[in-house]
Amino acid sequence: MILFLKVVFFSIASLFSNQKLDSKVIDLIMFGEYEMLSENYQEAESYFLQALELDSNSITIFLNLAEINLKSNNIADYSFNINQAFLLDTTNIEIGLINANLCLINEKHIKSEKILLGLFNQYPLNTNIQIALLEFYQLTKRWQDLIILYIELFSNDIKQESFLMNALDISLATGNENLVINKLKILLLKYPENKILLSSYLQIIYNNQLYDHAESTLKELININNSIKLKKQLAEIYVLLSDFKKSKELLEKVIGSEPLDKYLYGLLSITFTNLDEFNNLLIYSDQFIRLYPDIKDGYENKIIALLQLKKYNDLIRFSDLSKKYFPQEVIFTYVLGDAYYSMGDYLNAEKEYLNALKLSKDSRLIKNSLITIYELKNEYKKSDSLFKELMIEDSNDALTLNNYAFSLIERKNINFSIIEYALELSKKSLEIEPANAAFLDTLGWIYYRMEDYNLAENFIKDSIALDNTNAVVLEHLADVYIKKNNVNDALIYYKLALKNDPNNVETKLKIKKYEKN
Repeated sequence: MILFLKVVFFSIASLFSNQKLDSKVIDLIMFGEYEMLSENYQEAESYFLQALELDSNSITIFLNLAEINLKSNNIADYSFNINQAFLLDTTNIEIGLINANLCLINEKHIKSEKILLGLFNQYPLNTNIQIALLEFYQLTKRWQDLIILYIELFSNDIKQESFLMNALDISLATGNENLVINKLKILLLKYPENKILLSSYLQIIYNNQLYDHAESTLKELININNSIKLKKQLAEIYVLLSDFKKSKELLEKVIGSEPLDKYLYGLLSITFTNLDEFNNLLIYSDQFIRLYPDIKDGYENKIIALLQLKKYNDLIRFSDLSKKYFPQEVIFTYVLGDAYYSMGDYLNAEKEYLNALKLSKDSRLIKNSLITIYELKNEYKKSDSLFKELMIEDSNDALTLNNYAFSLIERKNINFSIIEYALELSKKSLEIEPANAAFLDTLGWIYYRMEDYNLAENFIKDSIALDNTNAVVLEHLADVYIKKNNVNDALIYYKLALKNDPNNVETKLKIKKYEKN
């Protein structure tokens, strides 16, 4: 408080007006000022009060009285006299700022804001008023008003980028991004070349995933300024919206006039992957590798394309090459394992998965791939070991619990204790994910193996209610109906299973067998 008063005292000294006063009033003021110079403040106050009785509209008198109040640390009277002076001249910036500050100190926030807004409306470009109003909103934590004021000040002078950055920082810190976004859009359309505006707008878009908002804004900006950079930005928004057809349409317009840099290639690779256009992914990956042979992105996408296109021999050759360039990157070794697996070469698949596991010892994905190989080779000791390892690492991994339960129950030689353990694992997985169709089927299939066909039917039906396209589950229900001597319903579900997996020979044989009966 004392520091504040010292500053104000300095300000008061410069605030005497040049009013034409009655000679008697002037004499009293002069006597009062003389006594003040002599530091006889009590006598000075007496003269000023006498003058006030003769002229109650003198700003000079109120300011002198305020100065005396300040000397005696009489804050209440000081505030009163400053307020009276301001009421006599509401255009006076310095008196107004002092008055507003006093109101703020005395927690008269409504009055303080009214004074500051009145000054701001009169002098919108005055820096001192701007700072005072900004500080008022900050001290009173009026974040929305503070943000709006910062944006208004920036709108009045877009060279003052700090105003925009402050508005952005405060909006992000206080959760008021939506307040800013529409105002930024208006400014962007007015100043489409302003890079700070665009980056601020996009920061809020990405932080809040307001991609629909960005789509409409960027389309309008492109109509104003047919910029390739804006088109790439819009393509990225379409990728984030999972509208890959639109991202492809836009990127095809950009490709011919823009070099294939990492950003553009990234958009293309995501787009083509999600559209299952792996031939295009392969083409642009080859281009990217030629341009940037030291960046692994092109290599990674090329092996994905080759895998999806089932060009396994090309994939094996290229993966071996990629491993030489990037020996520590696990993806090349892992996908090479996938290629061998797809070709039915389980020995080499296992070898590559094990090599991949050396590079990424904690990878659950690789461990699960190895489990698949061991299960196919009936090497249950190895798969059991990995299952248990995965469960030790994460006892609440519902997928591992379910998969192990299903693996156990599918084996030929099982006993009561194995069935009980599988049942325990299956129930725990459903406790974690009760609405998982695959997990419900597993539990149903365990009851099938336990010859409790009513429970088996119930759980498998629950699974189908969540997903009626899984051929394995549909066939499971058909198998249950066979055990219940309900051949007609069994045939219905065998045929539904075949519809979803038309190349399944075993299902065809079952249909043929039971139709004869």
